[in-house]
Amino acid sequence: MLSIEKYLEKVFEIIRLQAKLEEVKRIQPCVPHNTYLVDRIDVLHNQIDKSVEKISKEIKPLGIAPYEQYIDIELHPLVK
Repeated sequence: MLSIEKYLEKVFEIIRLQAKLEEVKRIQPCVPHNTYLVDRIDVLHNQIDKSVEKISKEIKPLGIAPYEQYIDIELHPLVK
């Protein structure tokens, strides 16, 4: 079981990865087709999937039980 600090680090890592993915997706229409951007999107998707998979296997620390509703909202993938 993860400590509260480690659990929140992983949650914030997922949020940071989603923000990076959003930045790349915003840039994509402005530049011509670029394999680097496509590869970057794939890498970010894979990192997010791995991080979510790791954290979903963990039991949420009891100390953050009142806050878990907010954390769960942030773990949902961004939908446009």
